[in-house]
Amino acid sequence: MSDKSIIAHNITCWPEFGLNYWGINKNATSTITMHFGQLVGDIRYTDSDIAEGVAWKLPEQNHFRYITPTQALTNNNRNFCVIRDPYSRFISCYNHLANPQHEVQLNTQKKTRFDPDWTANDFMEHIAETLHTGKKINKHWRPQIDFIKDLKRFAVVVRMEEFDESWNIQLDIPVPDITSNTSSHEHHLFDHQRLYEIYKCDFEALGYESKISRDKQSPLFSPTAD
Repeated sequence: MSDKSIIAHNITCWPEFGLNYWGINKNATSTITMHFGQLVGDIRYTDSDIAEGVAWKLPEQNHFRYITPTQALTNNNRNFCVIRDPYSRFISCYNHLANPQHEVQLNTQKKTRFDPDWTANDFMEHIAETLHTGKKINKHWRPQIDFIKDLKRFAVVVRMEEFDESWNIQLDIPVPDITSNTSSHEHHLFDHQRLYEIYKCDFEALGYESKISRDKQSPLFSPTAD
């Protein structure tokens, strides 16, 4: 198996911590891999590398860290992943592509054929089309469960919504500082039910509720409300 095909699994092995980290794009993957790399002395990087989230990807000598799912499930390390509310991940992905902050993100926008004029709903339908056809599925919107297959495999599961607390309870490693684009937390109106339909596999497998279900549990919920 070639280096490229192994790297595509986005699983890195960290025997120093007894962990295999299964990266899921848009779930702080670059931040965490760079953090681990810094802690073990694999990598030194500049402030601009950190800002662009590319430092880990640059040195080929770090490719030895990447392993296959089979290796991860048989090497006796604890398997670790970070999961995220699908609504939040979608908005982060949309903002990432709609508001590129530097050349790396601008190149990502071009590679994904993202139209800067798209609304969040337009982008959602583009995602739905790629998932339906199985063509041009980009890692930034690929379903989270596709990366990890089965949450039961994982001894350590950190939720983005409670990142520091969840990390500290399960890991004896300093918590990384999560950095994000200035636009990454902008809110947009979009069809929540449609997003739930597109990412139903993630909602169900990762234990997140649809916004409709959350609203029904609120004392302010009205079945006729938009």
